[in-house]
Amino acid sequence: MDRGPSRPTLFSVRLPGGLVSSNTNDYLDFYCTTTAIPEIRHNSVKVAGHEYMGIVRDQPTAIIYAKPFTISVIADPEFRVYQDIRQWFDMTALNANQSQGTGGRAQRMRYYNTYTRDMELIKLEFPGEGNEDLSSEREDKLTEAMRVNFLNAYPVSIGQVALSTEQTDTVTQFQVQFTYESYNINYEGLGIQSRPGFF
Repeated sequence: MDRGPSRPTLFSVRLPGGLVSSNTNDYLDFYCTTTAIPEIRHNSVKVAGHEYMGIVRDQPTAIIYAKPFTISVIADPEFRVYQDIRQWFDMTALNANQSQGTGGRAQRMRYYNTYTRDMELIKLEFPGEGNEDLSSEREDKLTEAMRVNFLNAYPVSIGQVALSTEQTDTVTQFQVQFTYESYNINYEGLGIQSRPGFF
């Protein structure tokens, strides 16, 4: 406990390179305000008397990965992050961004593997092991506690951008929801597999 408990403010969302710019990922490090590691649970059925008469147990039948994965973002003045994510969203269908030219307005969904990509959520923490650096540069030395890898993800919803003449001292924000097939967690930062009783 040399560093105290985990801090919910320390995380990094990494969208797939090649679809979004490195500037977008750098921006999200500072202006992605909220997200969460999705819930994971078993889907189960009741099994009566399978081994012992009169005993009912819950038998797992599948692992359920809670969806969607949601992030909240403070918009930049040029809306470049919004446009980057919207362009990824638009990859799901021809004319998802309705054309005003000769491209037409009829939509046709594209093949699944043309727009799905892996993305990451990295949980960060301040360095430990007796490190007493409390300077303003301490955040440059954050360590990775664990990494959540979302497999075959893509944005399914880009929330509204609320505008109001009354909110003069607030920032413009929007939410993005991603779906994915499943996720895995890199435990290297936690050292779980080296503990007695684990694998």
